[in-house]
Amino acid sequence: PKAPAADSDEVGFARDMSIHHEQAVAMAALVYDRSDNDAVRSLAFDILTTQQGQIGIMTGWLDAWGLPLTSAGPRMGWMGMPMTGLMPGMATAEQMATLRAATGIEADTLFLQLMIPHHRSGMEMAQYIADRTRIESVRRFTAGMAAAQGLEITYMEELLKGIGAEPPPADAGSHNHG
Repeated sequence: PKAPAADSDEVGFARDMSIHHEQAVAMAALVYDRSDNDAVRSLAFDILTTQQGQIGIMTGWLDAWGLPLTSAGPRMGWMGMPMTGLMPGMATAEQMATLRAATGIEADTLFLQLMIPHHRSGMEMAQYIADRTRIESVRRFTAGMAAAQGLEITYMEELLKGIGAEPPPADAGSHNHG
């Protein structure tokens, strides 16, 4: 099949989701080192390894398509919501600093409260492509990513309840378009 255009949804997704995933990998690595909770550590390890692997796959697409890994254009333009700065669901520099400083149950709580909206927005991005792409391998990959992140959100909400903490608001991380 012929490679998608440089300004296609698939290319925009691969670039933006790689950046989105890099932050999730960083958050997971931080909590993995700071948590005493086996369930949280196990989840963090899963997120870290899965999303690092997915970055590799998306980088591989861009290489195969002969396109650079980044573009000068605004993020999220492919989703009809061009923006500068942080994409939806991403933690701010302040939130990342707070997570770096946290330990134990405080780190667990903050990680889960930040990762749920992060996953919500990642899920919306992945589903958007899964619903639109004509490239079957991309469709399977993004549909699988959306489904897996949905399951992890439910699990993270249960983990938060288990440690007596509140889940983030239902719309946190949502792109709220449409």
